[in-house]
Amino acid sequence: MNNLHHLDSAAAYYKSGLNKAIIQKDTTAIFNSGLSLIKTYLSKPQYSEAKLVIRKLNAYVTPNTISNYYKLLNAEADYDKYQFNYADALKKYLKVLAYYEKQNDKNNLLKIYVDLAEFYRRAADFKLAKSFINKSQILIKNNLVSDTAQLIRFFGRGAAIYNEAFPVDSSILLSKMALGLAIKVQNYYAMGATYNELGYTYKNTKKFNLSLENYEKAQVAFRKIGAVREEASALQNYIELIEHNDDELKKRKFTISKSLELLNLIEGKNLELPKRRIFKSLADDYFFTGDSLNYYRYKSLYLNEWLIETRKENSIEVKNIQEKFDNERIRNEVKIANTELLQRKNEIRIKNNQNLIILIAFSVFLILTIYISYLLIVRNRINKQLYSKTLTQASLIQEIHHRVKNNLQFINSLINMQITSNANSSEALALKESARRIKSMALAHEMLYNDANDQNQTINIKQYLTELINTIDDIVNTQHQKIEFEIDIENTVFKTTDAIALGMITSELISNAIKYAFANQNKPIISLSLKRLELTQFQLVIKDNGKGLLNESNTNTLGMRLIDIFSRQLKGVYEFRNHNGLVFQLNFKITRDAKH
Repeated sequence: MNNLHHLDSAAAYYKSGLNKAIIQKDTTAIFNSGLSLIKTYLSKPQYSEAKLVIRKLNAYVTPNTISNYYKLLNAEADYDKYQFNYADALKKYLKVLAYYEKQNDKNNLLKIYVDLAEFYRRAADFKLAKSFINKSQILIKNNLVSDTAQLIRFFGRGAAIYNEAFPVDSSILLSKMALGLAIKVQNYYAMGATYNELGYTYKNTKKFNLSLENYEKAQVAFRKIGAVREEASALQNYIELIEHNDDELKKRKFTISKSLELLNLIEGKNLELPKRRIFKSLADDYFFTGDSLNYYRYKSLYLNEWLIETRKENSIEVKNIQEKFDNERIRNEVKIANTELLQRKNEIRIKNNQNLIILIAFSVFLILTIYISYLLIVRNRINKQLYSKTLTQASLIQEIHHRVKNNLQFINSLINMQITSNANSSEALALKESARRIKSMALAHEMLYNDANDQNQTINIKQYLTELINTIDDIVNTQHQKIEFEIDIENTVFKTTDAIALGMITSELISNAIKYAFANQNKPIISLSLKRLELTQFQLVIKDNGKGLLNESNTNTLGMRLIDIFSRQLKGVYEFRNHNGLVFQLNFKITRDAKH
């Protein structure tokens, strides 16, 4: 049976056997080949093909083949689990459990015990998961199980549960027992799963080399049988482990190679796995290794993936709610199913206390629901804050050339397209603000590109800020106010990062003044002064003759945070004050003054 080690060969073999059994009307062979074919399709994974076989086998279920019905029901539960239909899967598992307990079928009892242990592990209910592992262990200790495949699966899933719920030593012991049996019977799928689990265990115990070695063995085992989904997962684990290496440059170059290998595997096998994280990792690695071309290539792919996902979120209004409460939904479904099971068991034994038990269970369920909802909201808020900071840092790029200008213009065009297709005025306003900020950065890159003779990558700050103010006036001043700009800027040059930081501060203050400062002002004036105080000390003053800062506590807006971020980048100290309008003053220091 060595030819069945590869999943493609196994699928062809079992499919041929199923067709032959159907022609011969051999019900036993139909279910043996069909159930094996379903298991193979779920491993490949080919879920649609597995569903077709399930439907085909249902046609052969009769009252005389009740045992085959429950085997097929178990396979359907496995299918529902992979399709994330957890409530349906649990109901079918529990129905199968009740049948095999009644029949006292030890081999099939071990399988359903392990199925339920793995189900509850995925639902993070480790207490129930361990209870079914303990039931499985009793069967094995009493020598009531002879199926080697089921023993391997018990050891492997038990290791996974102890790996997440402790103790780790027990996880390692069970993994080694599973590995020994898998090697003995040449079960490469089980080998790969066990090596992958050992890699995860050694990673958690800080045993870097052992973890790497086991992740590599997992990839080899999965590749040998064509389990590309599991191979990709093991490779992803391998890459994440490498990223914890202290040798930054060596780590980056190595993870680039492995990330490209993972990307080729996903695209070559048409796996439905997310690629945005891989693009982000490649962009970061190329950035740190100094490969600008590939950095912007994968940064563009990452942003493109991000835009696609954003459009999907905008087209489905309930998507965010579904994401926030996905884990809650799973726990609710599991809780409801457990409550039903508890009710059935307690109806005979504690019938008089049934209402009290239901009330207690509902109270616990309500508390868990509120607590989980709170955790999900907090986690989502933190993720949004981290994501916002990441985008801000990503905008402060240090290597400027022609491709940067084109990429920023491309992003600006996409945002404008989104604005025109979005009927929500508040979202459109936020997108316009984003477009304006991108335009401020793009202007600096355009000046760098046009000044081809500048080898120091510096910007004439006077020219840059003057053009920036004109651009902001064109974009923001939609009411066509006759605003007088008084500009007094030192004729010097700044490094790119310092110039962009100064431009972002100026953009926020000028645009805010144009929009809000001159409601009742007949002769609006905005003045900007940039003077050198010492060799590396400068002072920026921006003021207007508008209505001033009415609410001084309103400092938590995105614009104020951007001003704070870029002021700190310039190692500056700033203040706002009201003096015949609003005055902003920033004293800052540049680390190295660019040459005139």
